[in-house]
Amino acid sequence: LQTKVETQKAFDSDEEFLRIADIKVSIHYDCQAQQERIFEMIHRTNQLNFTKYREEKQPVLEMLEDPGYTCAYISCVDKFCDYGIVGFLAIDNVRHQFKHFLFSCRTIGMGVEQFIYAHFNFPELTVVGEVVTELNKQDKPEWIQLVEIGDRKREFSVETPKGKFLLKGPCDVSQIIPYF
Repeated sequence: LQTKVETQKAFDSDEEFLRIADIKVSIHYDCQAQQERIFEMIHRTNQLNFTKYREEKQPVLEMLEDPGYTCAYISCVDKFCDYGIVGFLAIDNVRHQFKHFLFSCRTIGMGVEQFIYAHFNFPELTVVGEVVTELNKQDKPEWIQLVEIGDRKREFSVETPKGKFLLKGPCDVSQIIPYF
């Protein structure tokens, strides 16, 4: 992440930087496998939680099984980091309306939420409270690619004056790199 911040300083605009960041998102429909993370995100996200619909675990589990809803979680990587699971959505198929539309603050400024909104053809969305990003019904950020992302683990290599460390793990492992 430190490399990302340093690299971003070399660009005149955020969009210029985002174009070289090689942002890739993946949409996963097997929500049962990630139900704990989904439930956590429903209750913990704020800055990019557009619906802010907090509900108990049982109704969430029932919704994940309900064919009347399209439910998916979103993962994201770029050339700097594997951000892991960063979003969740639940669309009422009859109304073409979001019940849940939320993203981790890890993706602020990347355009992931706008990309996903456009990908699902701009379902009706009632924004509750304040969010740090405004969505629109025209744009689909072209600097983001939709891909299938396989293994969630990545390797990070860090060189220091005293030696070399190899850290293996998900994106959050990269947060301890500055301590080395």
